[in-house]
Amino acid sequence: MKTAQPRSKDRAGRPAISLILAVYNQRRLAPIVLSSISAQVIGAPFEVLICDDGSSDEILHSIAGWASEAPALDVRYIWQPNLGFRKSRSVNNGIRNAQGEILVFADGDGWLSPFFLQDHWTAQQTPGRLVCGFRQELILDRELLPESDTELLKRVLAEKCNDPEERTELLRSDRPWMACTGCNFSVNKSDVLMYDEEFEGWGSEDRDLAYRLYTSGLNIHLFPRPNMVHLKGRNTAAEWNPIQGGGHDAIVAALQSKLALRRKYPDDTMMPSLSLVKHCYLNAATDKWALGPARAAVSEDEILNEFAAWRARR
Repeated sequence: MKTAQPRSKDRAGRPAISLILAVYNQRRLAPIVLSSISAQVIGAPFEVLICDDGSSDEILHSIAGWASEAPALDVRYIWQPNLGFRKSRSVNNGIRNAQGEILVFADGDGWLSPFFLQDHWTAQQTPGRLVCGFRQELILDRELLPESDTELLKRVLAEKCNDPEERTELLRSDRPWMACTGCNFSVNKSDVLMYDEEFEGWGSEDRDLAYRLYTSGLNIHLFPRPNMVHLKGRNTAAEWNPIQGGGHDAIVAALQSKLALRRKYPDDTMMPSLSLVKHCYLNAATDKWALGPARAAVSEDEILNEFAAWRARR
């Protein structure tokens, strides 16, 4: 299979595509994720902007080693201090520095199929699109997939996937922007809106951005096939924060983000995005937040009000 070749740029010296990769403490996954970028099969020139939200696990060494082995690729590394989960600001750093006409967004725990960038590039040849991709998922019992498991990932990608059906149903609903996921989408740079940096904590910034892009007039376009594999560790507590593991601090950050989302959209616009707060419990004995079964008898607003009152006491 043909892999990534030295990239010529346009006459102004710019790449055609900017791949913006959000990372945080994913050193063990980095070799296979970065290898998948090197293996992209696409004729258009692209750059890679790796946006690091303050990693402390020496992921930079993995990135530097990979970049030195792939000198034909145009790679930039953008780091910011770890002051909490600030993916919005980190990705905005990439947007500000991107030179490509098409911006493609992915996360550091996603293996990209060889046709990932080509899919986005082809779809973006039609103007006015918010292009959203599907993903297959792989639950890992170990933190590191050796590069020799690339064939396994290709087989996983080819397996039956429910994501297309679920997202197509969302696209046909009264909230079509919910068909988009932040780890696999693209826009023309002239259409892009910045992430709202008020969102700190996992999960709400993508919903907000997708909604604003959709209401700005972009048409949502879904791919016909999954083109990435989301690598998930086992026991990542109700998926609150796969990076940080779903402990008290991560839950507080996520609830803060959900509270900001609710305040920004006080009507029912984002109500489905608030459903996960029903898994949150405040332990009166420890004054800590934990995850558990959904609280059927309590509304999202009641839990967020409880959280807001808890924050006010601190």
